[in-house]
Amino acid sequence: MADDVAMTVRFGREEPLIEFPAERLTVSVPVTAMNSRLYRLDGVPIFVESASFGDVIEAEPVGVDRLRFVRIAEPGGWRTFDYVLSPQKIDGEWGQYLLAELTERGGYWERVFGGLLFVCVPPGFELDPAPWVATF
Repeated sequence: MADDVAMTVRFGREEPLIEFPAERLTVSVPVTAMNSRLYRLDGVPIFVESASFGDVIEAEPVGVDRLRFVRIAEPGGWRTFDYVLSPQKIDGEWGQYLLAELTERGGYWERVFGGLLFVCVPPGFELDPAPWVATF
């Protein structure tokens, strides 16, 4: 099995693709342009270890709707937790209540592939989502 396989993951056509060369990974992530080369990650860069939700990254344009990650210019300070749950649990009344509560308290969540749930907790907000998510 080769260790140097490059991978591209695209979730939405409206999101730019961001290359993470050191990880040989390219993913689509919603961003907010801060200035010519700085972008805030407004979504979870799935499978990426070098940057995370809320970080402001420096990236260079390498094509239409395509960026190449250079460095983290300003860490966002968000903590991201990931869980694999059944779609029925996430979509259930209790799951939707907990996710709405998280959003109301300033948190962020994102769901991909049906049952992969990312819970993002803002800086300074003390929440360990593990026991909370266990109640799903």
